[in-house]
Amino acid sequence: MSVAILVNRLDEVTADQTTWSVAQTMAAVAPVVFGEIDGLSVGGNSDVRLSCHPLGATPLATRNAPATVLPLAALAHIIVRFNPGREPRAWAIPTALTMLHQASCVTRITNDPGGLIAAQSKLYSARMPDWTVPQTLVTRDAADIRHFLDSEPNGIVVKPVNGTRGRGVFHLTRDNQRNVNQLLELSLEMGFVVAQRFLPAASEGDTRIILIDGELLAIDGKFSAVRRVPRGRDFRSNVHVGAVPAAPALRQHDHDLVDAVGPILRADGLRWVGLDVVGDHIIEVNTFSPGGLADAGQLQGVDFH
Repeated sequence: MSVAILVNRLDEVTADQTTWSVAQTMAAVAPVVFGEIDGLSVGGNSDVRLSCHPLGATPLATRNAPATVLPLAALAHIIVRFNPGREPRAWAIPTALTMLHQASCVTRITNDPGGLIAAQSKLYSARMPDWTVPQTLVTRDAADIRHFLDSEPNGIVVKPVNGTRGRGVFHLTRDNQRNVNQLLELSLEMGFVVAQRFLPAASEGDTRIILIDGELLAIDGKFSAVRRVPRGRDFRSNVHVGAVPAAPALRQHDHDLVDAVGPILRADGLRWVGLDVVGDHIIEVNTFSPGGLADAGQLQGVDFH
């Protein structure tokens, strides 16, 4: 039986992504196929099906390979690697998750669709213990955000509830009000806004910690984590905006954070998760398509796949 990797679009898969390296690793133990959100369908017997492209030597060869429609019940495992923040079609993610949830009784799916439905936006961090996350406000009210900003001496970070790769992320400060109105207007056009207390430790970057079944993956005493260090004057730690991967130096507090949130993730069926940690706090819980395994492995000389 094949393992299926489900993505937003096959033409977005590249050879340097975690998604592709995981496919290569899985291919050593089982046939691997790729499918797109658009390739999901429900048949006359309410069977959920997927148009599957067999894994080729390259992402392009995979995309061009003839597809076969298979019932999800005929697949050994489905690995969800699509991302709501990269999906411009408002209907796509809810529909895909509903179909996958319907099929979760006939095949194994990582992460669990029910958990992903709960975690499909940055609101999910509200499920975490208060001490693990910075002071946070989620709102559509610009006045609320301004009041929050006025109460924070180091400023706040605003970002869209459904964002990814550092897009639409701004640092607002009390002593530089010139563009606050314009930035809030731009942010609120995207929908609900997450406003978080700015953590000065962000200037040193963040640490992406990968959890498997709610625990830090460790091999030969090395942990599946990677630091991401901003470059230049950009405070964001996303590699896609220029941050540089670096070897992690995990503290006891990082292990305490994992111990605190791991049981919640397990209970929600979220078996593969990336935590973004700045200073002493988790700033994001990545449940869709978390990356970092390849960088962590290269930096530490370990294959975490």
